[in-house]
Order: sequence, then C-alpha cells, then structure tokens
Amino acid sequence: MGQIYWGSLYGEAFGGMMKQSPTDLVKKIVKQGDFNDYSIKCVGKHVTIKINGETMVDDDFPKLPEDGIIALQLHAGFKGMEVTFKDIHSPTWQKPGAKAAPKKAPTATAGFGNQDIEGFQG
Repeated sequence: MGQIYWGSLYGEAFGGMMKQSPTDLVKKIVKQGDFNDYSIKCVGKHVTIKINGETMVDDDFPKLPEDGIIALQLHAGFKGMEVTFKDIHSPTWQKPGAKAAPKKAPTATAGFGNQDIEGFQG
C-alpha cells in the first residue's frame, strides 16, 4: 500500500515530501495486508504522525499553511490500487484559541431504541 511512505508528511501542492518516515521503522511497524492505527495531530505548525503507536514524524513545519485540509486519498495512475478506511475518529475541529462550539443534541438514534447516544463511543 504505502510502501516506505507510511507515516510520512507530504504537502500536496505546497511542500512536496516534507518529512519521510524512517524506512527501517516503517518496515518494522507497519502490518502489511492488515489494518494499521494511523494518528495525525496538528497543533499550529507542529505535526505528529504515529503508526501503530510508534512516532514516525514529530516536528515543526514552517511551510505548513495556516488553513487547509487533511485528506484521505488514493493516488491516481496505479492500476488496481485499492484503499480501505475504518474506524475513523476525529476531535472537534477548531483553530487554536477559538471557543468550542456548544454541543448539539444527537439527531440520530437508529439502533439505540431512541435512547440518548451522547458520549457513545463505538
């Protein structure tokens, strides 16, 4: 899948390969043909990327834009390539120093017998 690039930081259209994960660590940590835990944390211009609990990237990146997206992607041009995501979790997205948005009541209750699902973790 990601070959030696698992856990690396790549800046699409602004930075190219910003920091590649250590190849020996990628080969040791990544579970080939299985799901892997992938964690990305951005605080300002500091990025930490972990694969299966092992830190692959942990550094400041001055080229990192102030705003942008985190994308789940499949590169084009590779015949027969496939990507699968599962159990995706994200915190409340907000800029540093911004006030948290007020919590909204849950709107979906299917499968829970119309019980309150606030705080449910799957």
